[in-house]
Amino acid sequence: MRKFLGASLCAAVLVLTGCTTSAKFVDPTAPTRDMFGAAIEDVADLDMLRYNVGVTALGNNVTSRTIEFVAFSNGTSYGTFTTKKADDSQIISHGEDVFARSTTSFWNDAGFPSGGKLKNKWVKVDPESWFNPGALLAPAYVAETLLEQFQETDALRVQLPAPAMFNGVSAYSIPTLGGHTHVAAEKPHELLGVEGVELSIADPQTRIRTTLRLDLLMTPPDAEELTELGEKLQEVSNDMETPFDLTSTVDVKTDQKSYDCHSSFTCTFVVEVEVHVYGDRSDRALVVFEATSESSTLGEETCVATKTVKTTKKVDMTCTVQFPVIPGSHEIQGLWTSNAFAILDYDADALSTAFEEAMTAAG
Repeated sequence: MRKFLGASLCAAVLVLTGCTTSAKFVDPTAPTRDMFGAAIEDVADLDMLRYNVGVTALGNNVTSRTIEFVAFSNGTSYGTFTTKKADDSQIISHGEDVFARSTTSFWNDAGFPSGGKLKNKWVKVDPESWFNPGALLAPAYVAETLLEQFQETDALRVQLPAPAMFNGVSAYSIPTLGGHTHVAAEKPHELLGVEGVELSIADPQTRIRTTLRLDLLMTPPDAEELTELGEKLQEVSNDMETPFDLTSTVDVKTDQKSYDCHSSFTCTFVVEVEVHVYGDRSDRALVVFEATSESSTLGEETCVATKTVKTTKKVDMTCTVQFPVIPGSHEIQGLWTSNAFAILDYDADALSTAFEEAMTAAG
């Protein structure tokens, strides 16, 4: 009985005096978050980043491709991409403007008739149907986005794995967002690279989201690579005096004035053309006039004429086809179409200055 009472008394005393027990909880994933967070924050202070970026579409062209990019802290960027039909295509951005240069087949596949006139020309494209790499991939913005999505998805709530070699450096490699993020195992735990991360990133101006498969290459370019890049950017700036503008709307009105075939077996089309260009920085367009003459006995011949026309102006355009000379009577029909591309009034000097400033900071 005493034993029982003693036990009861002890219990009562414990309750009355607040007897407690305590334990210290250590989050085993905290070192991962701290280390990776600090490493990615350091990226925001860089002047230049190099990427391999996987995209599923560029404009209306839906073939997946990888673009090699250089993005600068001042919002400019330069990249190259290759498709099955387009080698050495290029893309640049400056502010809110995005430009591409590619082949005839690329532009035709993207839904632009007369794509041959865009071949190897700089063309202003819509960043909403493409994307703006200078805005999306600037070092500070991509670092901010990576941290946000790591936190939102709890990607870093894992324990540090055993170090493994990455590009010759002992590193912690964490599976993140479908890929891997690599941080040096030794202090100061620098970010070594990001591979295959699926990043949903919003344009800071339009807030339109783009999903990119991202490889972030942290190895800085050497002096020779920087020199080559600077020369390429200067070449780009020199070629940007009169780019085409696919973001402006062009209405083309045409009236056939004459279609005459002659004993010399030539047929001549004459049309009157009037264009209206609707764009902030464009008041003229390149009109492409394509005409075809068909005959069951002579075959088919086509001619193409081009002319730069200022908005609201009316001009005559002439196109002549030549058939092989075959004596006899022939019935010939004529068909023609017209298309137009706005020409942008662009400040190439501002682009050149922006690239020079970016390269000076990166060097």
